[in-house]
Amino acid sequence: MSDYFNVTTNVGDAAIATAIANNSKLNITHIAFGDGNGSVPTPTKTRTGLVKEVHRQAVTKYTMHPTIANYIVIETIIPSNIGGFWIREMGIIADNVLISHGSHAPFFKVADPDGVSEYRLKFTQNVRDGNVVEISLDESLIYASQAWVNENYIRRNELVDNLTTDDAKKPVSSKQAKNLQDNKLDKTANAVSSSKLETARTISFSGAATGSFNFDGSGNSSCVLALTNSGVVASTYGAALKIPVLTVNAKGLITGVSEQNIPIVDDLTTNDGSKPLSARQGKKLQDEKLSLSGGQLSGKLTTKPSVLALTLDDLGEGNNAPLQTPRFHVPAEAKGYIPFMSGSMQTAFYGYATQISIGGYRGSNTWENSGAYIAVSQLDAAPTEAFMFLNGRKISNTAGPIDLAGNASSATKLAIPRNVFGQNFDGSGDVGGTITASTGLVQSSAYHFIDMGRNGIDRMNFHNYGATFNFIDSNGGNVVARISGSGIDCNAASASKVINVGDSAAYEGVGANPPYGLTLASVYQNGYPTPFGNVLRLGGQGQGEILVGWPGDDGLAPSFIRSKRDGGLNNWTLWREIVFVDSLPSHNVGSASKLKTPRNIALTGAISGNANFDGSGNITINTQLKENTAVVRAFCSFNGTGTPVILAESNIASISVSSLKFTVTFKTPMPHANYVINGFASDVTNSNRVAVITMNPDMIPSKTVNGFDFYARYSSNASANIASPLICFSIVC
Repeated sequence: MSDYFNVTTNVGDAAIATAIANNSKLNITHIAFGDGNGSVPTPTKTRTGLVKEVHRQAVTKYTMHPTIANYIVIETIIPSNIGGFWIREMGIIADNVLISHGSHAPFFKVADPDGVSEYRLKFTQNVRDGNVVEISLDESLIYASQAWVNENYIRRNELVDNLTTDDAKKPVSSKQAKNLQDNKLDKTANAVSSSKLETARTISFSGAATGSFNFDGSGNSSCVLALTNSGVVASTYGAALKIPVLTVNAKGLITGVSEQNIPIVDDLTTNDGSKPLSARQGKKLQDEKLSLSGGQLSGKLTTKPSVLALTLDDLGEGNNAPLQTPRFHVPAEAKGYIPFMSGSMQTAFYGYATQISIGGYRGSNTWENSGAYIAVSQLDAAPTEAFMFLNGRKISNTAGPIDLAGNASSATKLAIPRNVFGQNFDGSGDVGGTITASTGLVQSSAYHFIDMGRNGIDRMNFHNYGATFNFIDSNGGNVVARISGSGIDCNAASASKVINVGDSAAYEGVGANPPYGLTLASVYQNGYPTPFGNVLRLGGQGQGEILVGWPGDDGLAPSFIRSKRDGGLNNWTLWREIVFVDSLPSHNVGSASKLKTPRNIALTGAISGNANFDGSGNITINTQLKENTAVVRAFCSFNGTGTPVILAESNIASISVSSLKFTVTFKTPMPHANYVINGFASDVTNSNRVAVITMNPDMIPSKTVNGFDFYARYSSNASANIASPLICFSIVC
């Protein structure tokens, strides 16, 4: 060891340890100088002051040591006019406390008012952690030495005011620096142009293709690329009734080829949409198909009931009927019934069937004797009974007179004469008489109406304007039937609605059936799952209902459906809501077994981890700490007097003591043994005496992932154990 050195004092060690533990700063302000009372003293850690202090000088400068960690470099200058004493020792003063004591080669500092005998001191000091040092400089007490001026200041005549001088020892002027700043190329910008790269680069290709070439920008370059062998054997794949199967990676490269038989279906019963049909079955379909130009069907043709909804706008003009048969020609001599459509119906469990035929009729080869017919017969016995609709507004029947359930649009006379208010009338001529209100026969208008009837009974209103006669319900004022030039209009050829049974409560329980057929019902707070709406009912042996609710304030209209079967326990099913998710994305299904689209749940921050979740089951996310993230993995506060008593802990399994050495065992081992221990101990018999738990090997002799050993010792005496300690510590990893 050198004859002249410095050490940190015990007081200094404690101050440094406290600053480290509390994350605070030491404020170094002065350097103390002493004459050692006539001799150079040996630096000791127990000193609290110099042997004999003769002068105290403010710190001029301090820096972190450029190469040695936790060392600082301190400078001070004793001015020329201060002196007349020997310097044999020195010390660092921080917060008015001597934190280090050092010896100094004997040197006599003279007092020289002329300013030529200044004293400059520059030395290093280990402070265990350079971050805890903070030096406040009093500028009024800072003196610049000539040497310092020579090192740190530049003569004005040495400034270079151009960009052509290459003297490495002279500085350039700020004017030229601004010129460089104004004209420099920003580090993030690109040069306007360059003839070539300073260093030629090799451009290499890997992966699906390989190759490389050198490029320096002085000219164009080219490269021949070779595809990487994917492992597929060079060959010809695919043959009769075989197809190649290709394996393609994410880059579009074929990585595998094999062959498989074409899964041809040789029947007309398999409904697998992924398999092709054989040519044999295709020919069978070709041979047995019904041509677009027409043909003959044999066998039984069965159709389901359907609704043909057309409007006049859909039909357009002309003969665009909803159902049409193609025009066909018959021989000139052909007469009689030519059917367009025929069929039969039979009630279950009964022996008789009804045959119905609809078609054209030819009495002769003239238009006057042609028309249409509807024929009804019993398949078992009776001959055909035909209703003939012939030219000239004639209706006849092959089986005798026709009884019409309505009124003909016109007739020569009534079949049965009637008495009209005392007058016999058969329609063959006019009748006379007095028309008065008392008789119930009142002329409403000279041009439009004759009102027939009496008070309290239904009346019939004849409106002869336009040759139309309306039958009106006097109660509601609705037209219930009309006679016009086109005939009797009782059952309309088309209707604006089906029967509406009005507001009715929901059918509930076994055997409760709505009317047969198709009906509509209103929903108005009468027992349905939504208070307002409309119900479409399909009645028969089995039953079904579709409920369309009115939209609420959110613009959404709830819809429901239910049904019941025709036998057994024929209760109504529960109402099920119809949800159209595609058209109403804001409408959520009440419940679901899984999500339509699985979602990824990811954790970020101090920990990371992720897992896919579709709601079909529970998931577990395997998490891990972010790299280089410090976490407190354990802490403890315990009384170390006698048998240790744990006051508070986390991840501490046990604490034992032997010969004043404490042994800590973790519940969960640390991930590695390079963890940090932070803590302190106090003497319960003397609260002013404190120890800091450090990584000093003397205080922590062993450390593993399962636990560590340590001593509780005084800061002023690292070899003295605390007999009655109160200890707190934490583990950071």
